[in-house]
Amino acid sequence: MTNSSTPLQLITSFNEGGEGTIIEPSKKNWPSESGYGYYLDCLHDIKGVSTDWYHGSTSTYDEDGNMTWEIPKTAEAGDLLLLFMSRTDDYLPMQLPGWNYAASCFKTHNSQDKCLTINDCEQMLDEAHCKTFWNGSGKDLATIVYYKEYQENEPWIFKYEMLGNKPGWGFVLAVKGVDTLNPIRGFNGTSADDDSDSIFPSVYAEQGDLLLLSMAFDDTTEKNDFLPPATTNLINFVNGDDEAGYIFSKVLTSIGETGELESIGPGGSSNKDALISLVLKKQPGIVSNK
Repeated sequence: MTNSSTPLQLITSFNEGGEGTIIEPSKKNWPSESGYGYYLDCLHDIKGVSTDWYHGSTSTYDEDGNMTWEIPKTAEAGDLLLLFMSRTDDYLPMQLPGWNYAASCFKTHNSQDKCLTINDCEQMLDEAHCKTFWNGSGKDLATIVYYKEYQENEPWIFKYEMLGNKPGWGFVLAVKGVDTLNPIRGFNGTSADDDSDSIFPSVYAEQGDLLLLSMAFDDTTEKNDFLPPATTNLINFVNGDDEAGYIFSKVLTSIGETGELESIGPGGSSNKDALISLVLKKQPGIVSNK
């Protein structure tokens, strides 16, 4: 086609009209008040999930764990804020004032298959920190996720006193178009995938939900060492002297299990990651077509 040098080249058309094989009812077959026919009217009336769900994100890292958090400047009142907090060899708080718990992955050693969650704590150090899980401290590598609805005139920058002095890192993400009253559809975690890539576990979701993939890595990496799994996008990345974190995302187009999603790229040492697949419910009343 290119070599023909023809100035106008028909590749395809709606309803295969160019080939003379129209089969779907159209203006002539199913007339409607719009003049375009019910077939096109139905396509026009489908409202998909908003493509502007992402209202920004920020990252933080501190070698002593005393992280300073910043709300994205593009966040708007009514957005859902998510705080992803990770740490190695030290405590993470199991509750934060003003925030709600969403998900967690606590890891005691590299060969631990499944993430431990706050429900697996057997002995508390105090009201906010776990001293002992069934297999040990859970401090080798951990991530905990919180959420809240963003209110107008909230402080842009905030900080929490952390126990211990080991590195900490994480993200604040602002999301629009999800259910802010009851946002968590579910989550699943993996702490030993026996692979140089990172294999995020499957989790149940419904059409139009938002999938967020959180990865904490217990070695330093470069951003391109772990590229987004197929059909997902990179939201943010942070690294330190011996740690790294990633957030990937995807708007889901079908109901059911997401299936495992594997990162692309050179990867890193196996079983050095803590992985969370987190699903946020779409805002009630929104229908997804993408």
